[in-house]
Amino acid sequence: MIIAFGSTEIRDLCEDPSAADAYLGTETAEVFRARLADVRAAVTVEDLPVGNPTTGGEAGRELRIRVGRDTLVVLKANHRRLPLGKNGRVDWERVSYVQVIGVERA
Repeated sequence: MIIAFGSTEIRDLCEDPSAADAYLGTETAEVFRARLADVRAAVTVEDLPVGNPTTGGEAGRELRIRVGRDTLVVLKANHRRLPLGKNGRVDWERVSYVQVIGVERA
């Protein structure tokens, strides 16, 4: 999948290992980087091997991926035209562009 970032702060957290280490701690930051690599390598959410992805938000547009015990990466489908299913919710099997919109402590 193609990853974009919701803000410069989130981009720095995702792309600068020292920023991630400082914010998340070294151990969690290592898992965080692995989850982002998993997202980049995946064709769709269905290809994500770990992280227990769950959907939520408006029309199921957000995806939360667990990072370690107490952290979640929050993504949203980032298509100009969202791939929607018949139920009006995002069809994550057809999502190939995502945006990281948050990193939360659970």
